[in-house]
Amino acid sequence: EQMAVIMANYAKKLGYDLPAAHDAVTFADNAQISGWAAKEVKAMQQAGILAGKGGNRFDPKGTATRAEVATVLRRFVEIVIDPQTAQGWMQNHSGSWQYLKNGKPVTGWLQDDKKWYWLDSNGWMFAGGFKQIDGKWYYFYADGSMAVNTVIDGRKIGPDGAETKQN
Repeated sequence: EQMAVIMANYAKKLGYDLPAAHDAVTFADNAQISGWAAKEVKAMQQAGILAGKGGNRFDPKGTATRAEVATVLRRFVEIVIDPQTAQGWMQNHSGSWQYLKNGKPVTGWLQDDKKWYWLDSNGWMFAGGFKQIDGKWYYFYADGSMAVNTVIDGRKIGPDGAETKQN
């Protein structure tokens, strides 16, 4: 939470507005966020600069690793100082992936490096299992890429990635 306040104050001092690019999240440990930091935590989360940890926790009293601080600083530069530079894959603290184009999350189908991915309405990648999309079933590997021309758990996957009925 202290990092959220520091970064929000820095953005304000530089004259930058924090974009509300994401829906506000109510973290499981929201009640532990100090009153003096709540507004900044929400603003930094909605801007996409800070994200929660596993289990929908924010861990407001916890410490940040060097990697977490580096990620926050990179996102701050990309999103606040030059939002148009935010491009490509971004991973949050809990390990979920998002694909950004011109600083905004891509949703729906995404082809990247000849592989297909599915990103939900908030831009988060689906990975590790079957998912029904527009009435068809697709399988996505742990890295989020869609399976094609294979059999998974006895289910045949066609060249378009959709499950086909076996005769």
